[in-house]
Amino acid sequence: MAYNIYAMRKTINSIGSKALSCSIRTTSHKLNSNAFSILADYNSPIIINNIEDDLLELSYSYNPSTHKDFHDFIILTHLITSTFIMSLNISTVGYFNWAVNDHSFPFYKLISPENKISLGHISFQHKHPFPDKVMDITSADVKRAILLLSVLSKEHESILIQEYMKGIMHLSWDFLFFEFRKEAFGNFYRALENVVTERILKVTKLSNELKQIHEALTKVGMPDDIVAEFTPLYVLRSNQVMHAQKKQNIIAFDDVYKIKAILDATLYRIFKPAWTE
Repeated sequence: MAYNIYAMRKTINSIGSKALSCSIRTTSHKLNSNAFSILADYNSPIIINNIEDDLLELSYSYNPSTHKDFHDFIILTHLITSTFIMSLNISTVGYFNWAVNDHSFPFYKLISPENKISLGHISFQHKHPFPDKVMDITSADVKRAILLLSVLSKEHESILIQEYMKGIMHLSWDFLFFEFRKEAFGNFYRALENVVTERILKVTKLSNELKQIHEALTKVGMPDDIVAEFTPLYVLRSNQVMHAQKKQNIIAFDDVYKIKAILDATLYRIFKPAWTE
């Protein structure tokens, strides 16, 4: 994993800071401080600050006795943050993501007639509407996410988590005429396919994909109408996402949210013992 931490280390050392933080945004829930106060009951190293309706700041504290060096602290903070974001998504069946900033995309040099050069980013849209009604987040939602965090953090390198988090990121990206909804759909589909194969049916491969995914969804207690909803998504996956033999259409946000919702509901049922025991 290659990245530059030296500027960050210099800044932290110079100001004596003992935590790293980032912002998390949601389009599906209205946030409130009461719901996240439950973190204090668990003596969690995760600190939540600056809560707004759709935005919060998550910080993770540095502990010399826990982190062997600064590099280890950076890695662990990222893993905990990303896994907590995934946990919030599953526990609420909603949408939470990093509040993406301009530095995630290329920048252009603008050269003026006077030969002065300035740097700038081409504008693009990060926020998009959630298809269902925005709901108030509850302490039960956050409690489930905390308990799920302890489970998911043990398998951060799994296909499930890797594909899920790439889907979360792709869903938030729009760069001029480039959109990443097909990529997001594909990530969530692969995560669902992996869960069905390894965790529900416990087989090495699917021989009849549509039939066996229907079987798996029914097995975990998914309602019949949701199971039926998967069929058109499977057709969309075959014609538009994984293959490009037919005329290609833009994937709608609703289509991505549907496959994500089925995945979230499936994971909710699989991991339910983590918070019911």
